[in-house]
Order: sequence, then structure tokens, then C-alpha cells
Amino acid sequence: MKVLEFKIIEIPEDQMYYEKIKLDAKKIGLELDEVEFVSPIECSVKLIRERNIVYASIDASVDVQLECRRCLELFQTKISTHFDYQYRPTDDPKKLESEFVDSISTRYYMDESLNLADEVRQALILEIPVWPLCSEDCKGLCPKCGQNLNKGSCSCELDITSSDKSKKLAILGELLEEAKKKEKV
Repeated sequence: MKVLEFKIIEIPEDQMYYEKIKLDAKKIGLELDEVEFVSPIECSVKLIRERNIVYASIDASVDVQLECRRCLELFQTKISTHFDYQYRPTDDPKKLESEFVDSISTRYYMDESLNLADEVRQALILEIPVWPLCSEDCKGLCPKCGQNLNKGSCSCELDITSSDKSKKLAILGELLEEAKKKEKV
């Protein structure tokens, strides 16, 4: 049997089937360039079968190592996901493809087995931050010398004069001043 694959006939009818599974991210094709999976994926799978319809509730989590976009330091965090789907049988292989999903919560299975690996992989990918930060308060790097400002200050003087400001921001500043003047009137 494949990882996260369940035979429909083995799921008790009208009873909850529960299983905790730990697996390597590579076993479900979860490999990304900028993400290192540092722990096994922990899945909690709850299945209920009513005749040939299966209701699935899955929780999955994994520890990952990411690079902070402000200070470029590596940090670890946990990503978690939860999803609920209803699985119905089909003889049409096209219905197994994501663009043929009837609704957000309905999926299909064939050959009397239910494979949850793709759903777990996709759900975890969606939880990976697009702009990862080691903390919301990360100070980033000095734009002149590259010093990590979280580890200490540098001796660079950051002189931001009006000539250094972006013209777009200068225009916004002018609009803000005009709005303040109108409020006083």
C-alpha cells in the first residue's frame, strides 16, 4: 500500500476510522528549493464511510527551515494545515484531475482506494509563507554595510534627505499635508 492510501473496504461503515501517520516529505513529493523539511510530516486522518462515500478530515504539520527575507538568516517554524473533503467513487479518470472538481469540498476516487497524498502535499505547500520572516520585528540588514541589525547596530550613518526620497513617496507626503490642512479648516 502507498503512503496515505486507504482501501475503501477497510474503512468501517458508519464508524470513525482514525490513524496517526508520520512520513518523510519526500514520500509524497514534497520537495521545494527554498524550504528544508526538518521533521517528518505528522498527519492525523479521520475517515467515515457511508456506503461508497468517504468523509475525510485531515490535520497535517511539519517543521520547516526557511530564510528570512529581511535579514537572510535561516530560521525554523512549524506549518500546519487542516482540510475536510468528501470523496465519491468515479469511473472517469478525468474527474480525478483538480480542474474537474465539482465543488470545493468534493473529490473523487477510483479503484476502491483513496489516496490522500496529493491533498496533504498541496495543503502544506499553501501554508508556506511567500515572504518568510524570522520575526515580525526583524530589523533586516543595513543597506550600506550589510550588518544584520538584529545582532547589533552598525557605524553607518543613514542620512535620508528629501533628495533621497522617492518622487512617488514625496507626492504622497504632499497629499498628506494637504489633507491635514483641510482638516484644520
